[in-house]
Parts: sequence; C-alpha cells; structure tokens
Amino acid sequence: MRNVTAALAAYAIAVAMKLESPYWAAMTAIIVIQPTGGQLLEKSFYRLAGTIAGALGGLMMLTFATSSSSLWLMLCLWLAVCVGVGNLLYGYRSYGFMVAGFTLAIIVLDGWGHPDQIDALVVARIDCIFTGIVVATAMNISFTPRNGMQNLNRSIRSAVLASLNLVSLTLRGGNRARTERTRHDLLFMLADIEKKLDSAGAGTLDLKRRRFHIETLIVDLLSLLETSVLIERQTEQTDEESIMVRRAFADRLDAVASRLGGEWRPAGTDKEFAMLVAEAGARLPVLESPLLSLTISLNLLLDQWESKLPKIPIAARKPSIRERDWQGAARASLRAAIAIGITGTIWQLTGWKEGPVMMMATSIMVSIFSTHDHPSVLLSHIFWGAFVGVILAFITRLILIPEESGPLIQGLLTLPVLVGGMIARNRRKTALGAMDTMMFFLFVMQPGIPMVAGRSQFVMGGVAGLAGIVLALVSFRYVVPVNPAFRLQNLLIAIARDLVLMTGTNSPQTLERCLNRTRYRVLRMLDNATLMNRDMSAIVDGSLAALAIGSFLKRVQEKSEHSPLSERHFPAIREFGEALSSSCTNQEAIISLLKESSFRFSRLDPVTAV
Repeated sequence: MRNVTAALAAYAIAVAMKLESPYWAAMTAIIVIQPTGGQLLEKSFYRLAGTIAGALGGLMMLTFATSSSSLWLMLCLWLAVCVGVGNLLYGYRSYGFMVAGFTLAIIVLDGWGHPDQIDALVVARIDCIFTGIVVATAMNISFTPRNGMQNLNRSIRSAVLASLNLVSLTLRGGNRARTERTRHDLLFMLADIEKKLDSAGAGTLDLKRRRFHIETLIVDLLSLLETSVLIERQTEQTDEESIMVRRAFADRLDAVASRLGGEWRPAGTDKEFAMLVAEAGARLPVLESPLLSLTISLNLLLDQWESKLPKIPIAARKPSIRERDWQGAARASLRAAIAIGITGTIWQLTGWKEGPVMMMATSIMVSIFSTHDHPSVLLSHIFWGAFVGVILAFITRLILIPEESGPLIQGLLTLPVLVGGMIARNRRKTALGAMDTMMFFLFVMQPGIPMVAGRSQFVMGGVAGLAGIVLALVSFRYVVPVNPAFRLQNLLIAIARDLVLMTGTNSPQTLERCLNRTRYRVLRMLDNATLMNRDMSAIVDGSLAALAIGSFLKRVQEKSEHSPLSERHFPAIREFGEALSSSCTNQEAIISLLKESSFRFSRLDPVTAV
C-alpha cells in the first residue's frame, strides 16, 4: 500500500503541476522501488542522470536530423553505444546508460511529429521522472533497510568458514563424496557473493571502499579451494606419520574456524591461526601461501584498514577479479542496432501510424534486458504481463470511463490495478510479469490525459507496444541469440584460450591477469549453470579443474624463476596447450581435457607434496 500510495501521490503532484504525461511520474515511482534504501537512492540517481542525458541528447538529435531515415540511423547508433557501454559496466552505472538509451528513443520518436512541442516534452519527461523519484524516496526510505551489507557479511562469513572446513575435510581424507559436495557448494557461494556485490552496497560508500578487499578475499578463497584439490590428489601417502600430521593440522584448523565462527574478528588477532600459518611453511607447504593470503585479506576486510597488519612483506595486491566482457558488449550493441533497424524498417515499409510506439517498446526491452543471462525467458513473462496490462487499459479506457474524463476518476480506476500488480509482484509465480502489467497499463491507459484518440488508434497503440516486446524477444532468441547455455559455452572457450595463453608465456603479469580472468569466468559459468535445468556436475568439475590448472601453471612459472624444474614439466605443459588449442570450440572435449590434465599436473606440481 505504501508503494501504491507513492505512485498515486506522484501522479497527483504531476497533475497538479500540469506536467505533460503525468503517468510517467507514477511509472517512475514504481520502477525505482528497491528492497534497500541504498539501492533506491542509487537507482534513482542513475535513472535521473540517464533521463537527463537521454532527453538532452534527443533534443540535439531532433535539431540535427534532416529526415526520418537520418533520425532512424542516429537512433540505432545511439542505442548501440549506450547498450554497449552499459554491458561493459556493472550495477546501477550500467542501468544509467540503458536509461539514457531508451529515453532518447522516447523523446525522438514522440517529438518527431510534433516539432513545436519538443522543448515541453523534454522538460516534462525530466520533471515527471524527478517527481516520481522524490515521492518514492520520501515514502520508502524510512521503511527499508539501509543496505544489504549485513546479509553480504553473513555470506562472506559462511564462505570463509566453509573454506576452512573444506581444507580440514580434505586433510582428513576418507569421505570424498562429502568433500566434493562441500567444494561444489563453496564455488556457488563465492559466485553468489560476487554477483551480489553491486546491490548489497548500493548507496553506501562503505562497500565501495571495501569492494577491492572483498574481491581480494574471493580470490584468496578460490586459491584455498584450488589448493584443496591439489591436497586431495597428493594425500595418497599411507604412512602413519603423514596421516597424523594432516589430522592434527585439521583439528587445529577446526578449532580456529570454531572461534572465527563465534567471534567474527580479524584473523591476525588469532594467535593459533598465526601459528598454523607459520607451521604450514615447514610441514604443509602447499597451504602456507593461501592461508597467509587469507589472514591478510580478512584483516583488511574486518578491521576497516585500521588494524595492525602482520609484519610480513606483502606483494602488490591482486587486481580486481572482475573483467569487462568486450565480446558480450559488442553482441549486445549489435543486437540493439539490428532490433531497432528491423523495427524501423517495418514501420517505414508499412507506414503504420503506431510504428513509433512499437520502436519505443523495442528500444526499452533491448536496452534494459541486454545484461540479463536469460533475457528471452524473462521477456516471455514480460509479454504476458504486458498483455494483461494492455487488456486492463482497454477495459478501463473504452468501457469503464467516458471518452473524456478527469484525472481524479482516472486515478481511482488505476488504484485497483496497481494494488493487484503489487500483490502479484510479491508472488513467485507472477513476479516476473507483474511489473510490466502495471507499466503497460499506465503506458497505454495514460491516466492524466483527458481523452484518448480514436478507439481504433488507441487499440493499435496497445498492440504496437506488445509488438515491440515480440521484436525484442525475437532479437534475443534468434537475431543475436543469448542464453545461459550460450554464455556458458563462450565462457568455457574463453577460459580455454586463457589457459593456452598461460602455457606459452613467461610474463608474471600475463599469468596473474589470465588466472584472475579464469577465476572470474568460473564464477560467471556457475551463475549461468544455476539457470539451466539439468545436471551441472560436469561444468562444476571442469571449473575446478580449470582453477587447479591455472594455479599450477602460475606455480611452475614462479618456481622456474628460482630453480630448474623437472624435464617432465614443460613437455607436459606444451602438450596440454596444443591439445586445448585444438579443442577450443568443443565444450565436452574442453571439460574432459581439463579434468584429465588437472589430475596429471597434480603429480607434477612443483610444491612439496603433503
């Protein structure tokens, strides 16, 4: 009821201010609603910034356009640039570019036939967006959590404890099924943490300052996970002394994890943990580096950079785990341009009067949903949600109210639709389409407009909006397709290429960069795997193998700088690179080769066996 009240209040204020298209204010008040106050503020800021940029850009484009064809081409170029840049960024900065893209399309397409109203249209659009943001913020900011840092902190804590538990299980040996399950769970936990970084700290400078350290911690936990794979393959020694050493170390690690679980504090203050790290150098050298890195990361993260860090020489910190997906951005940019080009061609060839409405809908859909992993499924739900909204708009405008009516009666008839939409938005089965039921109801019904054009034109406007969604759906599914399976395959191929590059370089910087890219892509692979309704065990095993191989190649390079390696190392690495290069487009072959080579390299690893 609070959110519906915000939408109707924004609408009422826009009507009172006599703004053009006051329903835009109501739409904005609903769109910017977020689960935390920080997300609400940040999304509102970037929506307003994108709106201003798009509106002013539209004003300039209409000034310089000499024909509908030139306007159409400039629109394709603008959307391609905005969508491309938006796909290179993360979080709400990406959203701001998407808003700039489709806002210009709305201004241009609405203003082309009304040159005398362009200035008023631009001002009205900005004023309505600003009004909706202010009202939604005022109504919601005091009733939502400040940010998602608390939940993120819990997730990080769980991941750290799971990592220590994983190492303990691996050292004890025995129950390999449980160890494998723990390893898989940890991978998905880390993927989820990385994915939530943007939303958890939205609107707060605290996470933005900490983000680098959180990403470093993720890298260190991945390194510990990679080490657990190596330990498992090197613990086939059966002499009693080795078994006792491993179990004693596991017991002490469990005790450290128990204390860390009871009191979430900097790891450097735990003397037992420090002793374990020191002893690992002599008795379990494979664990020394990852455990040391973990203690440093936890200190930096938990002690807010003010704690006294261990007096240990620390190399330059790892670069950000994230990377820019240039290939994905290029495909998204091309898709947006082609989709608008196809829509514009249909409009030009048919001369359909409602063609601009169709292009507006297409531009919104190909922009906003270009960063989603499974946009075609999402757009299918959106289409049916929008279809319900359009039907309700037809019923309201053509049956329930007279041809000419005031904003009060229109607002009252809007109320039940918004209430129903908000209820549906909080139901799992209807959540994906509920937002667009409300959006398209407001977009087609246009409350605040005294009367609509002819009935047939009004109906065609609703049909054009739905047609725009269909064209966007076609572009995501067939023109420049994207889905979890496609993204997963591309990520796996990219991982293979980076591993091939690692086999042929002696540059520490290149190796570090490739390894971090591999880690990030593994997390993205797992994120896409969760969207696919089939067994993902092969993908997870392949991911673990890729991580282990990347770490092995880095260790080989580091070891070779100080002492000569066995003659078996370099032929094996060269053979792996050649085999991986020849199978670089076959998903099954890549996974099989990664798993086989990971096991083989564990026998050649330059670290001292456990």
